[in-house]
Amino acid sequence: MTDSSVFSRLAKCVALKVPKRRCSTAPAILSVVLGLTAGLTTTSSISWAQSPQPPLSPDAVLRQLGGDLLLQSTPADTSGEVETGEVRLDGRILFAVAGSQPVDIEAAFPLQQRIKFIEDRLLQLAQSDFRPHSLRVESQMDPDTNQPVITVNGQYLLTITSLDAQLQGLDPEIWAEQVSEIIREALLLFRQERQPEFLWRRGGISLSLLVGTWLLSAGLERWRRQLILRRDRVHTELLQIPKFPVMADAEHRSDPTDLSLDHGDNPDNAPDSEQDLGSPHDAQFVQRLHRLELRLDLEQRLLWLVQVMAWGSAFGIGVGLFPQTRWIQVMGLRWLQGPILRLGSTALATYVAVRISAYSIETIFRAVRQNQWLIIQPETTTQDRISKRIVTLSSVVKGVTATLLSLIGVIAAIGLLGINVVPLVTSLGVIGLGVSLAAQDLIKDLINGLMILLEDQYAEGDVIMIDGRGGLVERINLRITQLRNTEGTLITIPNSAIRVVENLSNGWARVDLSILVSYSTDLDRAMQVIETVAVRMSRDWEWKERILDNPQMLGVDKFDPDGVILRIWIKVRPLAQWDVAREFRRRVMIALNQNGIQLPVPQRQIWIQTSGGSQGSSALAPESGPD
Repeated sequence: MTDSSVFSRLAKCVALKVPKRRCSTAPAILSVVLGLTAGLTTTSSISWAQSPQPPLSPDAVLRQLGGDLLLQSTPADTSGEVETGEVRLDGRILFAVAGSQPVDIEAAFPLQQRIKFIEDRLLQLAQSDFRPHSLRVESQMDPDTNQPVITVNGQYLLTITSLDAQLQGLDPEIWAEQVSEIIREALLLFRQERQPEFLWRRGGISLSLLVGTWLLSAGLERWRRQLILRRDRVHTELLQIPKFPVMADAEHRSDPTDLSLDHGDNPDNAPDSEQDLGSPHDAQFVQRLHRLELRLDLEQRLLWLVQVMAWGSAFGIGVGLFPQTRWIQVMGLRWLQGPILRLGSTALATYVAVRISAYSIETIFRAVRQNQWLIIQPETTTQDRISKRIVTLSSVVKGVTATLLSLIGVIAAIGLLGINVVPLVTSLGVIGLGVSLAAQDLIKDLINGLMILLEDQYAEGDVIMIDGRGGLVERINLRITQLRNTEGTLITIPNSAIRVVENLSNGWARVDLSILVSYSTDLDRAMQVIETVAVRMSRDWEWKERILDNPQMLGVDKFDPDGVILRIWIKVRPLAQWDVAREFRRRVMIALNQNGIQLPVPQRQIWIQTSGGSQGSSALAPESGPD
């Protein structure tokens, strides 16, 4: 081994930090030490006729170092696939180099070392004090390797191999000429981009880019806020749509003191228009509002996504305008091309799939609502009941679908990260068994929730009572049921804890009123007045849509210490019993007063016995107010 070969290999090991297993440095160092010792001991005996070999120049050392890396990146064993890499300067891709990847994976290391060697040489040459008009980038054939060699101002840069040329589909000499021109333009651009005039121009471009992005973002944000306001208004309008007709015109109210039974059928008292009739909102109108709400929500989300992409693009372009910060752009692009892009794409695809599935499920259940024959229901089931059940099933199906799609997205993301998901999928059965044993209450919740939906025990919008707790059903899924009581408190009940349910709004409801009259009252006259008020109310334009059948005057229900209790039933629509009862009490009170029927006032009689044995009584009644 010659001294130049020893020095070159030692320089390669130290400069490129090659691992110990890939470079036998001990024999090289030993040879250097022995050579130096031998040289020192024999300097006095060297004759002038024998001149020593001149040391290698730095360029020759670099040629030999590049050649060694080239040989290691193109090993004799080419049974593996060809791998490629990109050579960059200032973050820009200049050209690609290739190397054969052997069966041994560790052999792929020299190609990256060759790329690093070329990039370090390019950066060193670019930072040197060269004159642009005298820059010479040449390619010439190396007589030793018979391959094109590229030099910059006479300094070795790289060797073009046959694999490099085959990658481009060109002859090695032709590709070497093209690479020489690419390198020359890159070096000139490197020098140009560091001039003050160029930096000022790029500063102006970046400022214009920042202002333009801000203006675009401000416009999109204003547009998005308008969409949010419209969506909120549509949602508020949907919440305010009455389930039953409400009469807004007070002139169509009947007079409670008029006991004639034909008042409700009098054409003169009929509303003048369909709007005054207070008919329920058209189902197609409500569906259009739902579709509009979904579309507005989707549009505002897309605008937010466009804003994020605009700022991200502006930042990436801005940092790429300056050579000092271009590495941030390069690093970001590498991250995007790596796991971040795959994870981001998977997350975006999962989100889009969840939104599309929700919209599709909403559309399908809306079609089912229009074609009621698609659902098997008893003949007595009302349209309102079918709508409630469809809304509840739609909500549950959307929740289950979103959960499944999210789970699929997580598994896909794990697979894109290079983790084998087959064992994970096969172990889901074992995991499910363990979860079922550890969370038996959760399994009970799911099963009971499924039975509640299948049996239609209650749905969203119903008023129910569960173990003494009652309220409006706001949300139901396979695990929990949430109620909102009259005080506004949200009550959450696990489905497994539900045993007995009192549904106050399934099918129809009833107003059950007990009216107390005094013992001195003409009962027949009182019952006639009460029944007449009830019949007239059932024929009133304001209340006829809520009262389903003729009121039933049951008569005297029982005797009370304070008077006689008269009882009446009124069959009404679901959730209308409270409004009907309040209005009926008001009308009955007015009618009884107009007909001279007084309601009893509670009285108590107290007997007092004196010491002389005399007795007396005193009736206590509520004191009347001043005249």
